[in-house]
Amino acid sequence: MAKKRAKQQNRHYKTLIVLVCSMTIGTFVLYGMARISPAIPLQSRSAASWNRISIRKVADDAPRGFFHFRIDHEGRIFQSRAWDAGQFDRANPGAIQVLLTCDQDDLVPSYGQYESLELFISRLCKTYSIDSERNISVENSAATVADARPHLRRT
Repeated sequence: MAKKRAKQQNRHYKTLIVLVCSMTIGTFVLYGMARISPAIPLQSRSAASWNRISIRKVADDAPRGFFHFRIDHEGRIFQSRAWDAGQFDRANPGAIQVLLTCDQDDLVPSYGQYESLELFISRLCKTYSIDSERNISVENSAATVADARPHLRRT
């Protein structure tokens, strides 16, 4: 009887060791696969249906809120983690959020910023088949990008 009990205990230990080893190997395999192709959150189901572009302007030192791309006052474009994950703004689903960070309090974009924005929007419209005449909105109506355009042309 004692021999039978000892065999059962050994079998339990062997099973436990195999289970721990297989879980460890599985963890490393999943970790390696995630580094090659990261998992996309469930929120990304709308990423394939980008149909609008929303442009918002804030002062450089103001809170930025949600955005997909940011263009600084020098015209450099930065991509956010929200875009990498395919996340959308719950208040405005389907809209690509572009943020202009202006270094002036009147929120008028610089020439470099405006030039980058124009090229970037045309590229987004072409890539996602967005109608540039109807589906681009600008928040902060006090000083819009369209209002600033004549002031920013080179002479």
